[in-house]
Amino acid sequence: NAEFSKEIENETKKVANLVLEYTDKKQRLDLRKEEIVTIDGAYSKDLDDAVSLKKNEKGNYVLGVHIADVSEFVREGMALDAEALSRGNSIYLIDYVVPMLPVLLSNKLCSLNEGEERLTLSCIMEIDKSGKVLEYKISESVIKSSARLVYDEVSDFLEKGKETANVSAHAEMLKEMEELASCLRKAREELGSIDFDIDEAEFEIDKDGVPVDIFLSERRTANRLIEEFMLIANRTVAEHYFWMEYPFIYRVHEKPLPEKVMELKAFLKGIGLSLPLNEGNIHPLALRNLLDEDGKLSLVSAVMVRSMQKAFYSPECLGHYGLAFKQYCHFTSPIRRYADLWIHRMIKHQMHEEFSDEQLSKYREKAKKVSDIVSETERKAISMERELERLKKAQYMERWVGYEEHGIISGITSFGIFVQLPNTVEGLVRLDTLIDDYYEFDQENYRLVGSNHGRELRLGDSVNVVCTRVDTLIGTIDFRLC
Repeated sequence: NAEFSKEIENETKKVANLVLEYTDKKQRLDLRKEEIVTIDGAYSKDLDDAVSLKKNEKGNYVLGVHIADVSEFVREGMALDAEALSRGNSIYLIDYVVPMLPVLLSNKLCSLNEGEERLTLSCIMEIDKSGKVLEYKISESVIKSSARLVYDEVSDFLEKGKETANVSAHAEMLKEMEELASCLRKAREELGSIDFDIDEAEFEIDKDGVPVDIFLSERRTANRLIEEFMLIANRTVAEHYFWMEYPFIYRVHEKPLPEKVMELKAFLKGIGLSLPLNEGNIHPLALRNLLDEDGKLSLVSAVMVRSMQKAFYSPECLGHYGLAFKQYCHFTSPIRRYADLWIHRMIKHQMHEEFSDEQLSKYREKAKKVSDIVSETERKAISMERELERLKKAQYMERWVGYEEHGIISGITSFGIFVQLPNTVEGLVRLDTLIDDYYEFDQENYRLVGSNHGRELRLGDSVNVVCTRVDTLIGTIDFRLC
């Protein structure tokens, strides 16, 4: 439900007024005169991260990642806090958002809007040209964003030199940001960090909620740049609190299960790729190298993701396999993720007072409880987002029944083949519609083989299909091979 109860709305207004009136900004690191910008999607309203960059006299980068200090407004014991925890995260449903926090906070008082003073938690890092963090500090701060920049305009500037007035004012800093992002990416790749470049869909929806177009979402230079900055901030914060042995919530991604590794190996063999294993284990670097080499990048990425375990939240620091980080957490999105908000509280508690043994025990217990709840709400949110996407894709394809399209074989089963169109829409070609031959399923090599003529249908093959039937109630799409 996007709405909040009257009790919570009133409590939010009351606390917001107290915070604005009584917060002593003199006690905070004052960054209001610094060049700090937000870079987000054109339609984003909840801006929870801002960035700044300078070079120091040693030629190193000083990167500031400034995150909305939501914990000033959402306190333990408030009805709003209990509600935020029960939601766990905001849910983004194509053209509709179910927010974790009321709009007064998410889009206004906590959002790092241009030209407005905002309370933040800053992670300021000195980073050398090899992408190594040499020094850092984590501080309560106050900022005033110089500009609200948009991914596409920053990407157009960095990729094509195309300037707008907004970008021109920050051109030098943006170029240096691109340099630093490149250093950070290189350092991450050397560790074996995997960048799953999976095709994601964007929808154009009309006023009646009907999809009129579906196209590929682009991860351009600016998107990747912000990703790198958030990754390094999340990692730096996680490492700091790991060594301090404080109650904390980590973002965990465990290595793939042995049976999933063998399935992946068999799939790759079926499309002519080999996967080096070490006692049944696979180093993330081996997966990353495969992605670098292979021409069927999107398909291989998608199959790799299916072989991975799901990431989750835990009070135990068990590492992040996909990123190849020993310590990792979510620190950068407290407006839309409760895990981030909770660790902000731990950080601020540590800044202001020592934990007693009793408090340590209480918060360790609480970290376990919160981790379980937010892992579950995240799973539900992802499931809802995917289900809606499936239904909208089916709704979109209604108008294309009878039309021929080009696609690639994205899945092979005993009952047919799945074909994905360039815009990510996927449909099923049922086995009983393949009338040119009698096809048998070769599970080991991920292919269908015609008994009489020997025609093979393999994963990654290009095919032409006609959309024959759509069920918008359950979100299924049927294709027929041409």
